[in-house]
Amino acid sequence: MTGDALDILVEQVRQGDEDAFTRLVTELHGDLCAFVAVRAPHPDLIEELVNDALATAFEKLPTYRGGGTFRSWVKGIARNLLLRHLDHLRRTVTQESGESLEAALAQAALDRASSDHSIPDDLMHRLRGCLEQIAPMSKRLLAWRYADGLSLDEVAARAQRSVAGITNVLFRLRGQLRTCIERRRP
Repeated sequence: MTGDALDILVEQVRQGDEDAFTRLVTELHGDLCAFVAVRAPHPDLIEELVNDALATAFEKLPTYRGGGTFRSWVKGIARNLLLRHLDHLRRTVTQESGESLEAALAQAALDRASSDHSIPDDLMHRLRGCLEQIAPMSKRLLAWRYADGLSLDEVAARAQRSVAGITNVLFRLRGQLRTCIERRRP
């Protein structure tokens, strides 16, 4: 579909035409998947980033001014989302003790917290409170990885998921726990 045809669909979407939105998504989806696939570190991220890019494009549709092509504009959104995701992956997560969240998770999962450990009691208390709020399957994945010390391959086999999928789930869980811990900071 040409850029002009896409712009016509965009205008129809702006006017509330749901069918035009469906046609627009159908037209862009494959190309956007290919664009993200060659850049994403895990195949499991492709669909998530594509969906996020399309949702963001829909939300920001009033700001689209043309001057390029709509396809390029949506790819730019996908690129920015991917860069943000990669930047988040690169950051090393540490808590005030200098220990990684993974070490705190292992300690909490094994219930070994005491005053003579390197993880501060207040951090362990906050982490335990946050762990109580997550779903049972998520707790199980964390326990397999951090308490039982299973490799990602072993966790993936037990959960009947791909290693990339487990890596992504654990990454998200750690992010949720980090956010929860920060909110509980005195």
